[in-house]
Amino acid sequence: MNRPRRLALVLAPLLVSLAFFGCAGPHPTAPDGSAVPPGAGVAPDAQALIQDAPTGALAPALAPGLAFYPLEIGNRWHYARRFAYRIFDGTDPDPAPVVVRSTVERELTCEEELLGRTYVIETYVIRQEGGGVFPGNIAFRQDRSGLYETDGPPPPCAPSQVASAVAPGAERMPAMPAAGVPADARESAWTALERTLPLGAERAAYRAAWERLRVRSEWIERALGRSPGEAAEGLMRRGGPQPGEITRLRYPLHPRARWVIRPSPLFAGLVERLDVLQLPVGRKLGFRIRITSDLFGPNDRVHVWYGPSGYLRLEAHLESEATDINGNPLGLMVSEQSEVLDGIRIAGHRP
Repeated sequence: MNRPRRLALVLAPLLVSLAFFGCAGPHPTAPDGSAVPPGAGVAPDAQALIQDAPTGALAPALAPGLAFYPLEIGNRWHYARRFAYRIFDGTDPDPAPVVVRSTVERELTCEEELLGRTYVIETYVIRQEGGGVFPGNIAFRQDRSGLYETDGPPPPCAPSQVASAVAPGAERMPAMPAAGVPADARESAWTALERTLPLGAERAAYRAAWERLRVRSEWIERALGRSPGEAAEGLMRRGGPQPGEITRLRYPLHPRARWVIRPSPLFAGLVERLDVLQLPVGRKLGFRIRITSDLFGPNDRVHVWYGPSGYLRLEAHLESEATDINGNPLGLMVSEQSEVLDGIRIAGHRP
């Protein structure tokens, strides 16, 4: 079978699915009750990138049984991470943010058998601007129904042996550092914020608002696999998520697909559309997934993007109101978090 015919067979389910879900009448409500944005489906500039995709690169997202997420040992990703915090207390309509930056390096380093199943271990290192290193591990597995990970830290791999060849855009990726002192970007940001607040009850009120933001932010990272949770228990059920696992992605992916990431506290994913992201590593196809949770307030928004090249981006907006002892509002604390892929080296060519 020649390549054009193979490519047509691979892309046909994708295009049919996107056409159907992009045009099929009113959208149902998302898990938190809000509607999917109009025009959900495929971004206009995604069509050309879809046509240029290697044969089979996108099919696993829509046809269970193939590997959508790149879990080959040695794959590496590098991200620029940013936390920005602002306090709106009525004195300044546009207060300057306190910004804390860090980088995140992720590498698939080995395979481990955990209670009868094989997991790929991802080693990650968060390096905070100004000092501090936070290393850890996450265990992934993938089957025809989705991408899963243990809701707890797996055993570490032996030190990785990194090849010298890197993909275009990955030249800024440094070597994996040794484990160091854990860093907390959020706490260092609070240290800068509290200097702007008066002592006493008002500062305590904003600290309470800060703690609510911190808890939500940490749960987002845990629920989305950006940091490990508590040690998981039994992983023996067959097919789909196992006890103690998080459902990172549920296949097939298509606009309006939804699933429960974790039941308690509830985090759910809703695919809104297929986008083309303009990233430092180039243009990448990614499914934009809206994350909802019982922990979120009415103005909280969290989106992640996943594509054939892996995890691509995170954008989160969180709000927490500061109140006095009588419940009267004093002001609003706002957190903006982003994580953007800026270096990559993975096996094969993926869009």
